[in-house]
Amino acid sequence: MVMKKIMKVRSHISPGMMVYPFPPASAINSPRPHRRCKDVDVEIRNQKKKYWKISAGLATSGTMSGRKITQIVLAVEQSEGVGARVRRSIGRRELNNLDPFLMLDEFKVSKPAGFPDHPHRGFETVTYILSGSFDHEDFCGHKGTINPGDLQSQIYTHTPMMYLDFTLEKGASHRQPVPKGWTAFIYTLAGYVHVGPDKDQRRIEPHHVAILDDGEHIQMENKDHEVARFVLIAGEPINEPVVKHGPFVMNSQEEIAEALEDYRTGKNGFEKARDWRSKTVSQRKT
Repeated sequence: MVMKKIMKVRSHISPGMMVYPFPPASAINSPRPHRRCKDVDVEIRNQKKKYWKISAGLATSGTMSGRKITQIVLAVEQSEGVGARVRRSIGRRELNNLDPFLMLDEFKVSKPAGFPDHPHRGFETVTYILSGSFDHEDFCGHKGTINPGDLQSQIYTHTPMMYLDFTLEKGASHRQPVPKGWTAFIYTLAGYVHVGPDKDQRRIEPHHVAILDDGEHIQMENKDHEVARFVLIAGEPINEPVVKHGPFVMNSQEEIAEALEDYRTGKNGFEKARDWRSKTVSQRKT
């Protein structure tokens, strides 16, 4: 079954309009047990004092420049969590991060597999379901189930970004405006799609991420017999240093050390995390 995860954002976060230098204390821990699902997971960094607005910066002239593919990376399948199968593209050695995105994962999970309780700081995961369902819960009592077409984020983001889910039939084409200066990429879920200007198109196979150069629009076309399904994700770069350590993403080693100490001692947002156990994970084990 299919699920997509969109963003880990920096006070990281995805669609939203509140300003935090880091995620609020109420949103730092995020266990995410899954039912049957498959998902694409994008981690993005949060930009302070900027609100999410897909339409920001779109060109309106008739001479928009088309974006070309600069890099294609295969999302290699691997095991993660408890029984989950993950295809990771952004976040691999070949593509360590793509400002403001830190990670892009496509999940395929069958019940009772999932992910154990774990802490977060400095980013957020946003989940978009393609098929199946997904149970989520945090230590502040927020929990629920998201279903196909639903999007779930833990906190609000200040990083302007866009996320579009495309299905192109045979012979279909589309030109999508994207704000100039934003980082943009396409991730293919099924079928094949040709991307780029007419004289410089490249064919993308399933489970690959295609990184695009700068420009004002992206040309996409299905020249094959089967239906093409893919996502287009774009966001405004933050241009901040990134230091990663497990579930913590900060700007420096000193901030990583501080996050580890806060988690160990249960302070600065981790007060409720030390003794908390999610009911969803506990029920899955019984």
